[in-house]
Amino acid sequence: MAEPLGTTIETPDITTVINQQVFIEPLGGPKHPVSYLDAFPETLYNKSLDSNLVALMYTLLGPAGVGTLKQNYLEARLNIEANGLRTTELDAFYAEPFSFARLAFETYTDDTEGLLDNEQWENIQESDSSYKNRAINYLKAVRAGGTLLGITLAAKSALNRAVEIVENYHALYDGFSDNPLELELIGLTKSTEEIILLPRQEHPQSAQQTISIEEGNAIAGTFKLTMPLGPGGGKGEIQNTTTTYPLAFDVDFEELTLALEALPVIGNKNVSVTGGPFPGNPLVVNFTNELADKPMPQFLITQNSLADNEEQLIEIEVAVDQVGVSADGEEAVIPTEDWYFAQDAINNIKPVTCILTPGKAPGLTKRQIPNASFADSEFIEVLRYVTGKRGLPWPPVSSTTWIEPGVENEAPVALNGQHANYVNFHNVASAVAYTEEGAEHLEEVENYKDEHIGIYSPAQQAQYPFLAKFQSPREEFKAIDAAVNPPELLTTKVGPEPLVNYIYPAVYQNLAQIQGAPSETAPFWSSLERLEGSDYLEIDFGTVQAINFLSFEASQKPFKIAVSYDLLDAAPARRFIPVTLLNEREASSIQSTSYEAKNVNQWSLITMNVETSLSAMIYTRFIRLEFTRPAKGLSFPYSADIRNLRIGRNVAP
Repeated sequence: MAEPLGTTIETPDITTVINQQVFIEPLGGPKHPVSYLDAFPETLYNKSLDSNLVALMYTLLGPAGVGTLKQNYLEARLNIEANGLRTTELDAFYAEPFSFARLAFETYTDDTEGLLDNEQWENIQESDSSYKNRAINYLKAVRAGGTLLGITLAAKSALNRAVEIVENYHALYDGFSDNPLELELIGLTKSTEEIILLPRQEHPQSAQQTISIEEGNAIAGTFKLTMPLGPGGGKGEIQNTTTTYPLAFDVDFEELTLALEALPVIGNKNVSVTGGPFPGNPLVVNFTNELADKPMPQFLITQNSLADNEEQLIEIEVAVDQVGVSADGEEAVIPTEDWYFAQDAINNIKPVTCILTPGKAPGLTKRQIPNASFADSEFIEVLRYVTGKRGLPWPPVSSTTWIEPGVENEAPVALNGQHANYVNFHNVASAVAYTEEGAEHLEEVENYKDEHIGIYSPAQQAQYPFLAKFQSPREEFKAIDAAVNPPELLTTKVGPEPLVNYIYPAVYQNLAQIQGAPSETAPFWSSLERLEGSDYLEIDFGTVQAINFLSFEASQKPFKIAVSYDLLDAAPARRFIPVTLLNEREASSIQSTSYEAKNVNQWSLITMNVETSLSAMIYTRFIRLEFTRPAKGLSFPYSADIRNLRIGRNVAP
């Protein structure tokens, strides 16, 4: 019977544990029914996947049962949580009230309404960060108004690059008398109201194109390069282009420079060609001067007749890249398509009578070739650090003997000593060679050894006579034989205190294991004789070393050469990533070898100048060289042969 109105109902005491299911569970969605099997003792229940218990649970908790309800509940919760996490959109905050639009590279390339992976989110965050920083600079410019600072910030926000503003009345007129200084015009007029916007180069902008042969070994033929007059340019547009005269299969950088400068669309001193000669080494074309700081259409290969010894056509590839302005005196410009953004931003804050014009200016940084380095107003000194090898009887430390076992010390230098440049090669603790299968199973490379044993094939002996002298079936060509230990040639300075390499006391030459330079009859590593595939030579220094230079001799056989280094520093586990080669104008590198019948000496000297992808010194314990046979190499199985390998650090001011 219902209680009459006004009757007081007492609240009962809670004497039991509160059911925790009333609380909202974390986002997670339905679990697989099998995950609940742990609640059933194995001694009483059959928990195999084909048991009746699993079938019953799947019926009750699976997609046809409670699982569907939990999934629907999860989707509803996600919609509620999404509304709570929504924040202000940058475009709505900046673009609409201030008419501040995104630049082309800041627009999203992914669908922001869908699900995105980590890389896509990083791209969006990078675009948003750039847009936000530019917008903040623009707001700072509005606050500063029509001042020099305000106009500079407005231009920087519009162009997303460093800029400098030059005022004519400061640059062309005396600050006290207002008389003209008769200086060369920076802008377009002599008006005191004119301001000139100068771009300052910070990031890679100028175009670079690399012409190379990926497969095959050309021995005859010619080809032509065609430069489209506009962006893009398929083969259907060749009639609107200019084309070089026929270039020989072994064209070098000098001949290619002359051929390109003869094209009206390029002109004199607007390209710088490095690398070569073809076909063994790529040719790198850098666009400079009037063609710098702008994208360039890709070269087209026309009338290609390059052929190998089997008269098969050799394909030529052109790769396009962007590099920094590096030539001395080269000037950066503001592209026409970007000038509109700068005008629009500055017009909102500049004085009405102000005349805005674009100008040219050199970059903020300057590249310098190490071999041609010089000091002007600075003093540059190279310091060398040496750690003594343990187990050797090093003399006690004194004013002249300074190396200690296992301790890194800075090398002292003599007054006016020649210590401004040196190459420091590292001792090799061990080496191993393996095939491409071993590269996929680094934990067991010993099962994929790649070392030649015994007599070479008649075909190899005929093509490479130096291999014919090895007639013992037990001759071994081990991986460690590729390296030179000790790796440095010692030169002695004669004087009151004789020094080796200008820093080492002569007494160190008497220590055990110190030898001279390797001879021409040095042993070498030789891989298995194969018709295709890659051979890997992995070098272990024993400890982490600084690396930026490699030098070795390779037999003249068709190979592509690549270098990688271990990033983990967690031996025995290794993870190899490719090195980055220095720009050809700084230091050249050779990336391939080929057969040259005219050469009496069948060994080629290979040098490679390397760095990380961030243009920094490589620090690693393991270096790996990869030798890949091209698709059209030799007609018989052949080996990779390497000797006098030196790896170290090249330091120059």
